[in-house]
Amino acid sequence: MTSQTEGFPIEKVLGIDGRGEIFRHLGPTGLKVSVLSLGGWLTYGGTQKGNIVKECLQAAWDHGINFFDTAEVYANGQSEIEMGNALKELAWPRDEYVLSTKIFFGTGRKEPNTRGLSKKHVVEGLKSSLERLQQPYVDIVLAHRPDVGTPMKEIVEGFSQAITNLNLAYYWGTSEWSATQISEATLIAE
Repeated sequence: MTSQTEGFPIEKVLGIDGRGEIFRHLGPTGLKVSVLSLGGWLTYGGTQKGNIVKECLQAAWDHGINFFDTAEVYANGQSEIEMGNALKELAWPRDEYVLSTKIFFGTGRKEPNTRGLSKKHVVEGLKSSLERLQQPYVDIVLAHRPDVGTPMKEIVEGFSQAITNLNLAYYWGTSEWSATQISEATLIAE
């Protein structure tokens, strides 16, 4: 593409990088993520380990994907370990990719505070995820499911503390929450 739009290269207008991937802002933020992401749900740490994980991440990267996702529950934490090992070996500049993880289910342990969205588990679960990922922070942490057993105020405070006070993430969001739950959290956060 060589067209120009109002003095800007069309690639910049569309959010296309040099590798051909299209980027979008994550919601109403300034964070740009590729329209496709690579997640480690069913494979990393389960059926796929080691070099193949690194090769998958590199192939995605080579095709313009900058957004990589995992969760504490995927393969009981092993997905985060595999992705963390691969990212460490690939040694990409940390400011060039977006990494997300999700908190709620824990890693299969049965102790009562090792899952859910209590302030305790949001902070400690995220810290454990970061250890497995070998990262000082994630760009995005998601509440993997709603937690009806924890007051919404505590959930919002937990994620706010993880971001504002502890610098463990830059953004937080939700997965499979209802519009009502998201509205309630937004009102509390404001």
